[in-house]
Amino acid sequence: MTLGELLKKKADEGVAVRVMLWDDETSLPFIKNKGLMNTHDEDVLTYFNHTKVIFKKCPRLHHKFPTLYTHHQKTITVDTKVLKSVSDRQIMSFVGGLDLCDGRYDTEQHSLFQTLIKESHCYDFYQPNIQGANLNKGGPRVPWHDADACVIGEAAWDVLTNFEQRWTKQCDPSFLVPTSTLVNFIPQTNSNTSIESNWKVQVYRSIDHTSVDDFCGNFNVESSIHEAYVQAIRHAERFIYIENQYFIGGCQWWEKDKHCGCTNLIPIEIALKVVSKIKAKERFAVYIVIPMWPEGVPESESVQDILHWTRETVAMMYRLIGEAIKESGDIGHPRDYLNFFCLANREHKGKGEYLPLDSPHPETQYWNAQKKRRFMVYVHSKLIIGTIIILLVFISYFIFHFLAFTLALLKGNLDTCVPTSTQLHRYYDVLSIFGSCVLSQFCP
Repeated sequence: MTLGELLKKKADEGVAVRVMLWDDETSLPFIKNKGLMNTHDEDVLTYFNHTKVIFKKCPRLHHKFPTLYTHHQKTITVDTKVLKSVSDRQIMSFVGGLDLCDGRYDTEQHSLFQTLIKESHCYDFYQPNIQGANLNKGGPRVPWHDADACVIGEAAWDVLTNFEQRWTKQCDPSFLVPTSTLVNFIPQTNSNTSIESNWKVQVYRSIDHTSVDDFCGNFNVESSIHEAYVQAIRHAERFIYIENQYFIGGCQWWEKDKHCGCTNLIPIEIALKVVSKIKAKERFAVYIVIPMWPEGVPESESVQDILHWTRETVAMMYRLIGEAIKESGDIGHPRDYLNFFCLANREHKGKGEYLPLDSPHPETQYWNAQKKRRFMVYVHSKLIIGTIIILLVFISYFIFHFLAFTLALLKGNLDTCVPTSTQLHRYYDVLSIFGSCVLSQFCP
């Protein structure tokens, strides 16, 4: 059963199903509604026509570039049964980076070739990084690394509130389920909450007045994601671990392209945190995981631009850290403190694999990828983990923000996004999330 079939089935059963999808205004009939981002928004609209699923396309109403910026939020909110209860129900929300579109389904094995014979990838082959790749010529497919968070309690209601605010702004509010009818789902404060549920969770977002109306005071832009990241970095005591699809920022301190507009503070905040630890002669480590290259053919102009900006960002950070090491008089290297990694997978040939009808041209990148049976794992997750010390107790500090470190996604007046942050009095081995993948170090 597909996701669309499931939604229609639940709607026919009487469940209120409301769906907002970003309206890609480049999805035009003369190119068969295939927009720049391949979101299939027009196809989905047609699919849900004349069904009980109420589906709306929501454009990103930017006053200068309406086709350039997006609604990048990815949330699902449902009512669900309360654990260990016969009749009580609660609101549950999912906040994540996973797009509900082509090629996103994957498992922790991140298969390249062996799952192409299975329905999940045989009918959903996705490889935009190799020119001319298709199922008839065989793999590798793009392994997809992502992360989502599931929240209950007041945080789940915050995610629902964000949905209501956006729907009310851009759609017909009469189609919403009145919150007054959900009073039985309101979370109750309980002093006997188990440790498994004793998380402190906060929801952030990047958004502006064109998408919601209910801002406090005279503000018309919310950029709490950027603010949360800065605070998390400044309070980290031992390490910072980051996964992100992009890592660009701090252009004011670059050697080139200082005025390109990539002004978010995350990279410079990390570099200054490391510098402060070097001066204090304290051990500190930063691990940053990014894709080997952005989605697309590596030689393309857009990918080369992003790689250039990433290189400038990384070089700036290493330069500041190197200068601090030199000033301290210690013997060391910037990579003693800061390291960038890319994920890759190599898959041995197995029995019963899919046999392609055709093959790529010899000596091409496509041919090499098949011969070596190795390809990058595309890191699409966006999260940060750090540690702070409070009363001599380690607290793992997580932020799942599900947006990229670019100007468009950290500034609330461009792309929109919703993340969460959590705290729990436990310590986790952050490197365990790599699973069976290969780590390749990224050097500037």
